[in-house]
Amino acid sequence: MSNRNRSIRRAGGEHTLRGDGAPLFPDVLLFGDQRQGLILQGWELKMPETSIGDTELIMNSTEKAKRLCLKSFLVWNVREAVLYVQGEDGAFAPHLRWGPIPVSDRADAANGKPHWMKLLHQILNDLNNLFELRPETGIALPDFLRDALFAEFLELYTPPYADAVARQRRKNARLRAEIGVWWRENALENPGATAEDALAKINILNWLNKFLFAHCMKSFRKEAFAVDSILATTTATQAGNIFREITSKCDFMAVFQSMLGEQLVDPKTWGALTEFNALLKGIRLETITPQLLAETLAGAVHRGRRKASGQFGTPPPLAELLVRVSVDDIAAVVMDPCCGTGTIARAIYDWKKQEGIAPADALRQVWAGDKFTFPLQLATMALADPAAIGVPLNVFCRDALTLAAGDEIRLTNPDSGEHLTASIPRADVIVSNLPFVRFETIGPRHKPSRGGHGVSDASTADSPLDSKSDLFAHIVIRFPHLLHAGSRVGVIVANSWLGTGWGRRFREQLKKSFHISAVITSANKRWFPATVVANILVLQRNDGDTAAASGTQTNFISIREPLPQWAESAGGIDELAGQIILADRKSSSSRISVNSMSSFQIARMEGFGLQWPAFFADIAFMESLADSLVPAKEIFVINRGELFFPPAGTRIESRFMMPVLKNSRQLQRLVSVPDAMAFCCSLSLDQLRSQGCTLALAWINRFSCQTNGSGRPLPEVLRRAGAHWYEMRPNTMADFAIAINPDSRLCVFRLQQRAFTNQRLIRLTLRQKGLLDLELLHALMNTSLGMFLIEAAGFGRGLGVLDLNASKLAQSFHLLNPSAVGVEQAARIKAAFRPLLARRPGELPGELIAPDRLALDACVADAYGFPGLDQAIRTALGTLYRIRKSSRL
Repeated sequence: MSNRNRSIRRAGGEHTLRGDGAPLFPDVLLFGDQRQGLILQGWELKMPETSIGDTELIMNSTEKAKRLCLKSFLVWNVREAVLYVQGEDGAFAPHLRWGPIPVSDRADAANGKPHWMKLLHQILNDLNNLFELRPETGIALPDFLRDALFAEFLELYTPPYADAVARQRRKNARLRAEIGVWWRENALENPGATAEDALAKINILNWLNKFLFAHCMKSFRKEAFAVDSILATTTATQAGNIFREITSKCDFMAVFQSMLGEQLVDPKTWGALTEFNALLKGIRLETITPQLLAETLAGAVHRGRRKASGQFGTPPPLAELLVRVSVDDIAAVVMDPCCGTGTIARAIYDWKKQEGIAPADALRQVWAGDKFTFPLQLATMALADPAAIGVPLNVFCRDALTLAAGDEIRLTNPDSGEHLTASIPRADVIVSNLPFVRFETIGPRHKPSRGGHGVSDASTADSPLDSKSDLFAHIVIRFPHLLHAGSRVGVIVANSWLGTGWGRRFREQLKKSFHISAVITSANKRWFPATVVANILVLQRNDGDTAAASGTQTNFISIREPLPQWAESAGGIDELAGQIILADRKSSSSRISVNSMSSFQIARMEGFGLQWPAFFADIAFMESLADSLVPAKEIFVINRGELFFPPAGTRIESRFMMPVLKNSRQLQRLVSVPDAMAFCCSLSLDQLRSQGCTLALAWINRFSCQTNGSGRPLPEVLRRAGAHWYEMRPNTMADFAIAINPDSRLCVFRLQQRAFTNQRLIRLTLRQKGLLDLELLHALMNTSLGMFLIEAAGFGRGLGVLDLNASKLAQSFHLLNPSAVGVEQAARIKAAFRPLLARRPGELPGELIAPDRLALDACVADAYGFPGLDQAIRTALGTLYRIRKSSRL
């Protein structure tokens, strides 16, 4: 441009797509301040044969302007031009018009250059005036490279790309096998998608990131200018070779490496991708400021995480808090062995810089690895900082299950292009958001890619972990192979370890190498949009391999604020982290609640059947109640209900039919009446035949050839020692029942007559019927203390329900000892309980303030000698309930 001091500094070359498909971007772009990467406007150019008011022309121009978030566009058919400006309602309307000039067809255009050049200068002068009056008209990087642009790429081009992959897959056995292996490892991260759709989506993002990152690198390495040579006529294979040449000289292998299926891109998608590359070339990212370049890369990483990192990507505030509560020495070597897209690694790096560590030194202190290659592309981009170009990034592709200090990895010197061999160091701190993979879905996808110590070993009899352990447990017990003595660990994990049988074994293994310093959970909404409930586990490596002293404290901390408010509250995340680090029983605040317990106290509470989620509440009152409690197994046989019941109207001999409580969801009173009949037969098949019991035989035969969900025959699955596979014995009938997954109603139901129960209930069958007062037992189990003991025996699932386990209840559940009160005290308790029997049990918040329940609690507290503690019990119960229910939001 002739006048460099005006708004319009230059015009970009044509960006129109010349391959397959409609162009995505304007033919020409006007640019402003180059250091800000400012795009002012897009122009659509046509020959005079196209009317300036052509409907399709205006519609396409409007779409392109919106795609780049521009507030105006210009259409010019040589003869005349019209400027369209976006109004407050978002619609574009004509604002200025130029011409017409004496040009009517292509021949006139070729011969009439003096006319249209004069018109061009007039247009540019008028536009400069407009931009100086309306500086908000343009858009700067990284704003136009926004979510919507990338989302549109995925929406438009995933289907044709996926079709191309599917076509090639059908033709090539090796490709089918490779996609099959890839899909077994990635299916969980792509719920609801096919392998072809997921592969197409990831490869589109992969190509977009390669182009964007290469153009950003042009500021620092001349070799990256090779990306400019990728045109619409360049094949995907040729483009891959160009990127390999760039990475051989500049490193960033995790960004530029080839991915499965990248060469299968269809012509339509490839044309759009090369047009995107041409757009970036025209913008000249190499000339923008380093700060803007860093923001552009950060935006690209953020978009990639949202589009492809699955449902468990770490929210940045959570990553920042995790780092700050886990790291002692800010200059420490910190590792994230399951780094995913690099959110946590970047949080480590940013904090180090904030605390005055030079960027180059900070990068050398951060190590990030992952088993999968695509997340590492984003992790590399997340750690790439223009302020530290030339420092090798410690980003590597390894399976955390097999990782050990001393393992060799290959890096590249970004300055010389020479390959470097580096060894995985022993870290001072490990911080990570570990995979949310339950044991049912571990299978071969998480077996180690090279020898030993993987999940496959966990299925052996001598494994240190239960075979039902979630994947993260197997990873954590490998951490001593990566850590110095005295080092620390901070990990985000699913809360299942707090309340499951395998979790207890996992904790026992942890204690051999670590002290559990803190467990942090949310008391105000989940941290992740998925239904998984997560918490932070902070560990301190023991100096030796012996367990920590019994008096060592563990802090159970619940955060009262929802995650989006952490940074907005006074003091922000820094203060929140400080409160957690300084936590003790007296440090609860408006932001956090703290309960500190010694190893001895934890073991004692576990003996009463309390699971670790209960420790987020103040349960000091339990010590005063210890002598009043009795193991439930001394009174009851506790087990799950039964599975198979004949539908109403099924014809079976009446002597084999017994009452059952089947519809557990419709229980309206604390005393319940059986609502169906169950098949109860102890005769063998031969005995049934000899006695002519044809109806019973027909019922049994309906299931003899059926299988369960895993394909195993039901007679094999249901076989029990000393019983027929189809047999429900009378001694498995229940006197009381508890819902297996109670929600807002925590109560124990009494059956008016002994009956079978369905699988959604846990049955409690008296060991010696007639020796105990059933009404008294029922009352004691439905006090606030009884409800607390139920709540404390389970853990919260993602939808807010309580997960109870019949085996754990049978082993360690406790209740108030009915034999510890006299006849008169028992009579008063039963009298106080009768108003509750006359009404429907309500949701817990209402029950905790209901006058009849308060009266029952006070009567029981007086009878057992702990008056005044009933309020502490209700407070603890309310705390645990709120934490559990908060995960529903």
